[in-house]
Amino acid sequence: ISYRNTIVRSASWRRELLTSAVSLVRRIKYQRCELLHINYMRRIFNLFTIATFGLFTFLFLILDPVSAKSYSIIKDDFDISIKTDKSVIVKEELTYRFVDSFSWAEMWIPTLINRQGVSYNTPVTNFKITDKDNSEVTLIQSQQQADKYYAKWNYSAADEDKTFIITYSVSNAIRKYPGIAEFYWQIIGDNWQVSHQNITATLRLPQAVK
Repeated sequence: ISYRNTIVRSASWRRELLTSAVSLVRRIKYQRCELLHINYMRRIFNLFTIATFGLFTFLFLILDPVSAKSYSIIKDDFDISIKTDKSVIVKEELTYRFVDSFSWAEMWIPTLINRQGVSYNTPVTNFKITDKDNSEVTLIQSQQQADKYYAKWNYSAADEDKTFIITYSVSNAIRKYPGIAEFYWQIIGDNWQVSHQNITATLRLPQAVK
C-alpha cells in the first residue's frame, strides 16, 4: 500500500508540475502578447503624434499672418508733358494697397526703345519721389542702366493704401520724321511682379502744337 501511495503521489506531482509549466508558458505567451500589443500601440501613438504635429505645423504656416503678407497696385495715374526740346516730364501717382507691413519698393523704367528696326535711348534724369500724405520717403538707390532706369526707396506702411508721387524727365523721347513727330513710350515696364489696376494717362502737348 505504501508503495502504491508513493506511485500515486509521484504521478500526481508530475501532473501538477506539468500543469504549472503549461500555466507558466501560457502566462509568458500572454505577457509577450501584451508587450507586443503595448509596443504596437506605442508605435500608433507616435505616428499619430507626428501626423498631428505635421498637420498643425502645416496649418500654422498656411494661416500664419506672415504668409498672408501681400501688396497690390490699385491705381496708377500718369501726367505726361511733352517739351519743345524733345524731352518729356512724367508725373506718376502710384497707389499701393498693403496687407501687413512693408518698408521698401523698387521700379524699373524702360529706356531703350526698339521701334520698326530702329533702336534709341531715352535716358531718365531728375528722378524724385514723395508720399502724397507727406510721410517720409527716402530714395536709397537710383541709377541709369544700359536699357532701363532703376530706383529703390524706403518708406513705412502697414495695412493701408499709400500713394507715391514720382516725377522724372525723359530725354530724346520725341522722334522727328518728315512731316511728323512721334512719341513712343512704354509707361509701365514688364518687370513688375504684380499687375496695375485703374491706369490713366494724360498727354500734354507743347503750346506751339495746334
